[in-house]
Amino acid sequence: MKRLICLFLISLISVSSMANDEMTKVGDTIQVQGNGEVTAEPDQAILWLSVNALSKDVEAAKQQADTKYKAVLAATKKNGIDRLDIKSSGISVQPEYQWQDNSQVLVGTRITRSVTITVNEIDRVAELLQDLVEGDVSTVNNVQTGFKDRKSLERKALKAAIEDAKDKAQFLADQFDKTLGSARTISEAQRQSSPRQFRGGLEMAKSMAADLPEEYFGTQAVRATVNVVFHSN
Repeated sequence: MKRLICLFLISLISVSSMANDEMTKVGDTIQVQGNGEVTAEPDQAILWLSVNALSKDVEAAKQQADTKYKAVLAATKKNGIDRLDIKSSGISVQPEYQWQDNSQVLVGTRITRSVTITVNEIDRVAELLQDLVEGDVSTVNNVQTGFKDRKSLERKALKAAIEDAKDKAQFLADQFDKTLGSARTISEAQRQSSPRQFRGGLEMAKSMAADLPEEYFGTQAVRATVNVVFHSN
């Protein structure tokens, strides 16, 4: 019986010692967050716009909306936009009412066609907007600039974030007389960007089309963040 108790105590001490060793290994770490950023001039723009028509006759409204949509296609063709970069994002048909004498009166049917256009030569944006304005586009909902090869910029930002994490970890290790070891865990945070957007409907489009210098879009940043836990001794 005594022998069993002794064996049990020895096993308990051994397990406790192993647990303490493991806690020491887990505790000897340096955790940092690395941030990276690259900036570049945008080389792509995406336009969200819509054409709409209102008429008491549904077929007449449809014909008017179709005519405006064809004008949009003609403007994109004139500016060398690939048909694959033009996407129809929806068609809506809705009755429209007005209040008259404290009651709603049907004034017609409104048909709206939404279109998304990707412009891969950003210097064409001003002329395209001018042609769209002349084509009587009802609404330019949004213009957003970006990058054709975004992945390459994301990789550069991520690499900068990794270097930043290493530099921070090494600095902390030096301050506490530690030796920096290998990375124990690595996780990437969600990538961020700062796309420039222009809102304001047709008046905004008219303004941009009238006088849009090459540097108007400026530069944009692509950012990356990594969280790294390093071993240390």
